[in-house]
Amino acid sequence: VPAPGRRDREDAGAGVEKSDLMPATFSCPFGDAMIADETDQVVTRAYFAAQYAWWSNFKLIAFCCNRGALCKCGPSLTAFVAVLALPISPADSAEHEEGNAKAEVKTRGGEKQSASASKDFSQLTQYGAQTIGKTLGLAACTVVLNSGPMSTGVRNFALALALYCLLGVMEDGLGAVTASVIGLVVKPSFNNPITHTSSLRDFWSFRWNRHVASLLRELVYEPVVSGVLVLRPKKKDDGAKGRPSIGRRIVGTLLTFFASGVMHEIHFLYMTHGFAGDWLIFFTLQGFFVVVEHAARKFIASRPTLAKWLAKVPKVLRILMTISFLLVTGSYHYFPPVRRSGLDKRVVSHVASMMAILK
Repeated sequence: VPAPGRRDREDAGAGVEKSDLMPATFSCPFGDAMIADETDQVVTRAYFAAQYAWWSNFKLIAFCCNRGALCKCGPSLTAFVAVLALPISPADSAEHEEGNAKAEVKTRGGEKQSASASKDFSQLTQYGAQTIGKTLGLAACTVVLNSGPMSTGVRNFALALALYCLLGVMEDGLGAVTASVIGLVVKPSFNNPITHTSSLRDFWSFRWNRHVASLLRELVYEPVVSGVLVLRPKKKDDGAKGRPSIGRRIVGTLLTFFASGVMHEIHFLYMTHGFAGDWLIFFTLQGFFVVVEHAARKFIASRPTLAKWLAKVPKVLRILMTISFLLVTGSYHYFPPVRRSGLDKRVVSHVASMMAILK
């Protein structure tokens, strides 16, 4: 990767030379080796595998291409290390400014002051409450999954809820709460994916695990769509670029979901020491479904009668249809390898043992 300009190095990573990050990039996949290969430590092993064999590695590679979360850290080395080592993504500048505006308070004399401390406390309170809520939800899912035999559909739904709560505890608790303590404004990892999702595109792009969605968008989708891997500083005489072609966007979407499938399979390999291939199929198909859904929506929008009919469909029905579709497709390729490998029982057992410690 060509060396970035001086301005880039000063704005991102506190002057870190990007070529110096190569040893860290190659060592990230081996971070999982720090955890003993014990079946009762599967959740801890899963976290280290996801963070250091995937998320941190993607952040480093994107940074070397002048992209991604690490380029938004400014001159703070503390923020740079936190974003690299934790499952968080800094808030975009627009989100940051909006948060600061909302956090303004008035002194007794009536003068406004920038309330960064108040903002940090507000974020800490918000994510702390979410962590407590998802911890309780995870405990409830654990009790249900340990309660005895149940139908496959009910068990799949309980596993999906447990996954949502577990990721929430990791990213809202471990990541966002720590970021709040050091004064870093981060974007929420989840945006009501179960109660507000109205389409597959809405679910995967804007609601489910936005931290990972950002990594995939910045390192896979955007380079494919723009045709440029290494971003260069914008010049004043650079003209406005038109919207990318539909072909590039389709290829970008399909490759993004394929890359997600590959990384999920690597994650599965770390957890079970086996390759199933089902998660690769699941996420690759989700990319195809998103493309088909978008095409169907464009077709309906071009037909006034159909567009009026679709507008009358209650949002709650669209939410139920989307979640049901995800559960049905997941029953073919996502959940089967989890049951075959016994991963579900190992995770539930590990979570139950951790809950017992907290009693």
